[in-house]
Amino acid sequence: MTTVLAFGAFDPLHAGHAHLLAHDAAYGDKLVVALAIDDAIRELKHHEPRQTFDERKAALMLLPPVDDVVMSVPNDGFAVIDAVQPDVIATGYDQQHLRDALTDWMATHRTIPVVNVDAHEPEMYKSSLMA
Repeated sequence: MTTVLAFGAFDPLHAGHAHLLAHDAAYGDKLVVALAIDDAIRELKHHEPRQTFDERKAALMLLPPVDDVVMSVPNDGFAVIDAVQPDVIATGYDQQHLRDALTDWMATHRTIPVVNVDAHEPEMYKSSLMA
């Protein structure tokens, strides 16, 4: 079984995220989402979460391609990768910072293929544009 790991805040969950996760799922048999904790949203996006971690997790679990949602904590040294043991990591078009951090992590750990999914109508479906 091929496990795909996707990272994100999904705050709020929108059609662009559904597009991303459907494409992520195509790279394997099981899709696990590493969902950012509320403090990470405050730190990375500089605003309060629109929905709590539990609300975002429940919404993600309703999407057919998502098999599991796990907590992602910033600055934990990618412990979530060790816990999930993915075969593939999928990133979105706007996650360059994550791709750079993964490259650094893989230099001293194990190499995992990283795939990048293109944007789906980013002028309409981008979390920073959603009210």
